[in-house]
Amino acid sequence: SPVHVLLGLSFHGFAFTWTAVVAQMYLAERVEAAWRTRAQALLGLMTGGVGSLAGYLACGAWLTSCSYAGRTDWPKYWAGLSLPMAAILMFFLLTYRGKRQ
Repeated sequence: SPVHVLLGLSFHGFAFTWTAVVAQMYLAERVEAAWRTRAQALLGLMTGGVGSLAGYLACGAWLTSCSYAGRTDWPKYWAGLSLPMAAILMFFLLTYRGKRQ
């Protein structure tokens, strides 16, 4: 329904903005001043350039592989996107050590 689409878009915008701001803050705190500009530029390239293109292409290929005879297996599609994100979250939770001293 249109309401669900608008809610999804709203949450996506919030989540994207939140993660982008947090990533910039993380770089500002953790990267040495001499490298900070380069790190911010790399982050921008990966989120708005090469990373977006790679994500679009990979998700399109995954959607094609989940579609048969004009029908899409949506549970398989979303599980295929969710499982790598869960793995990345687990990696982060296990390896992140907090602020450097």
